[in-house]
Amino acid sequence: MGALAPLVAVVLVAEFGQYWPEAVRGSHAIGEVVRNLAYALIGALIFNWIIVELPERRRRRAAYEYNKVAMEVLITVGAASIAEYRHLHPAGPAALDAWRRESVAGCARAIAAVNPLYFGPERAGMLQTIIFGVRTALDGMKGVQLLLDADVAHALALFPSDVGLNQLQVTRDNRGHVPPERDAHIVWELLEGSRRLYRALRRNVPEMSLNLGQSVLSDGTVVEASEADLLRPGDLK
Repeated sequence: MGALAPLVAVVLVAEFGQYWPEAVRGSHAIGEVVRNLAYALIGALIFNWIIVELPERRRRRAAYEYNKVAMEVLITVGAASIAEYRHLHPAGPAALDAWRRESVAGCARAIAAVNPLYFGPERAGMLQTIIFGVRTALDGMKGVQLLLDADVAHALALFPSDVGLNQLQVTRDNRGHVPPERDAHIVWELLEGSRRLYRALRRNVPEMSLNLGQSVLSDGTVVEASEADLLRPGDLK
């Protein structure tokens, strides 16, 4: 509808111009043609807005609202996982740079050095549950991706899961433990997927409120996820 205002201005000029003496011979006839063309274009714009744009906006809004929980799941798996890593880092939360893959891997090794049971069978089961949740969320949104903004659909297409070339597979050693390096790889890939999706949603649907989630440790400690792990200053510019 951005073109409506210029067209209305053209119509007004053409209408009032008919009451002025012709500065150039035939200008009134040309004005009639321009005025009628502008009226036709205004009618076409209004028709397109009512028949095409409004229903498309309703479908788009419904697609986001209906899949909000699934999108929050995909954001939480990365944001909450890295928040848990930071909370458990033996050197303190500030020692983890969540924007460097090497720092995330180093954090996993540091946790394993002081608390190897963290990566035990319970952790392996939790990771498998998380990956299953990712797959379920992605599968549930396949039918509506055409209704979403291109950036959001692209972020969903790139989200890591248990299929494709970038598979998230939980491996275990002979004790049933997850190797820290493998755990860190899964956490990093989930975090990157969450970041892509969160940035796309903030750019395209800024009015949509999103819960970043939290992680609950085995001792009952609740660790809140932080937007600072998903967005850097200037990411939305």
